[in-house]
Amino acid sequence: MSTTRRRPSPPKLDAAFSLGLGKANVPAVQKKLIEGLPFAELERFESESTLPKQTILDTIRLPARTLARRKVDGKLTFAESERLLRLARVFKAAVDLYNGKIDTARQWLETPLLALGNATPLEMTQSEVGAHEVLDLIGRLEHGVYS
Repeated sequence: MSTTRRRPSPPKLDAAFSLGLGKANVPAVQKKLIEGLPFAELERFESESTLPKQTILDTIRLPARTLARRKVDGKLTFAESERLLRLARVFKAAVDLYNGKIDTARQWLETPLLALGNATPLEMTQSEVGAHEVLDLIGRLEHGVYS
């Protein structure tokens, strides 16, 4: 019997739901991202996640001056929308890891971890590669595989 490592399942679209995309399928989410998420979704995520605004802006790499322009425009760009969805996916996975405890999940996301080279999960979430590593770590923790 061969023992091959199973690849983690792709993230569910629960994070998309938390950004006001409803129970959308992947093509619908893709379309919304390309159009640019409404600016209100950034504010909604800030409110629901209780992450400090500056932490969110740093993670999705959105400077304050650009933020002011996006507020006037009423929507984010494709790249900004994609980064916000990535953050929402990681945040949702962390909340699920801690059984819905947002404060505990937020604290974990802000803590440097040896398994991530002493970076915080939020710092790693600035890139797709880093976010994938955080989601992989969460999957291992959910299954009792400590790194």
